[in-house]
Amino acid sequence: MDKRVCCRTADAVLLLGTCLATPYLQDYDLVFGAIVVAWLWQQPAETQASERALQISCGLWLALPLVAAALAHMTGLSFGPLFVLPLFAVALQMSRGAQPVVLTTAATSRTP
Repeated sequence: MDKRVCCRTADAVLLLGTCLATPYLQDYDLVFGAIVVAWLWQQPAETQASERALQISCGLWLALPLVAAALAHMTGLSFGPLFVLPLFAVALQMSRGAQPVVLTTAATSRTP
């Protein structure tokens, strides 16, 4: 694996971690999100499920500036971490090179 790709993924984890650590995250603070999405998009996905998780979490990140202020104004709560957390989890998983976790029900995991 290319060292630059690993560094970019680790950088993405660091930037997303700062979003989760700060108590005040404004819409104009999310400009670097496009860079995070570009860094993660350059890394090849290991499986179809991890590629799908990356697509969904990147979509949530890019939609965050559009809906975060409206949701906060209507409810008085900050929903930013709910949008940041999925991309952080995917980036952390990509940086470790781990396989995605597949959830199964008890009925499908039993052997006949």
